[in-house]
Amino acid sequence: MSRFLESCKCIEAPMCLHKEGFFYLLNETVREFHPNLKNVHCPKEVLKKEKAESLHVSIDKSNHRLRMYGSLEELSENITIYKNFPGNSQYFGLSGEPYQTNPIIYKSLKNDEKYIVKPDLFVIFQNMITLLPGGNLMEIILRVVPFLKRRHASVQKTTEFVKFDEKRIEEIYKKMDEKFNKIVLVIKGGLRSKIFIALKCFKKICIFLNIIAKNFFNNP
Repeated sequence: MSRFLESCKCIEAPMCLHKEGFFYLLNETVREFHPNLKNVHCPKEVLKKEKAESLHVSIDKSNHRLRMYGSLEELSENITIYKNFPGNSQYFGLSGEPYQTNPIIYKSLKNDEKYIVKPDLFVIFQNMITLLPGGNLMEIILRVVPFLKRRHASVQKTTEFVKFDEKRIEEIYKKMDEKFNKIVLVIKGGLRSKIFIALKCFKKICIFLNIIAKNFFNNP
């Protein structure tokens, strides 16, 4: 089950790190954070950079002002802890980006039963997709994220906890994996473009996720 509780590193984007850092850092130092963002001509060039590389560039070019936050590893860890809460995409203005958090599991003080806030279930659904077969799934993830965010909007106004049923989550992933494998078998060996394959998978996954959302959240 732990495999669904940690977001894949492939969805981490320095552009998101940049926005999260704005909220974490003091106003006096925030302009020193990731200065190369201001000069890059294509945002995609920044998105390709690794998280550690982005922080390293920021610290090196900050004229020592960011050293007050510790080493590269310490700053990275502290921002990760700071940003990890349900609904952070709305708070940081990342509504169009993949979920950047790890779901949090809460234990009841009465009986040790596990609970999770509803928005974090969408993060789990995203993490499921990153574990599906087929190599690089970023094209599919970027198409599924808007679907998840729309469903997310229906539960974000209130903080509601639901029982974290690990068995049910595993069953959902198993069904998703089966459907995805059927698609892979159909298109395997064909001369179809990657875009067509991604759209085909996206259509099937969204149909399945829609069924999950209706059953799981009891929303129309």
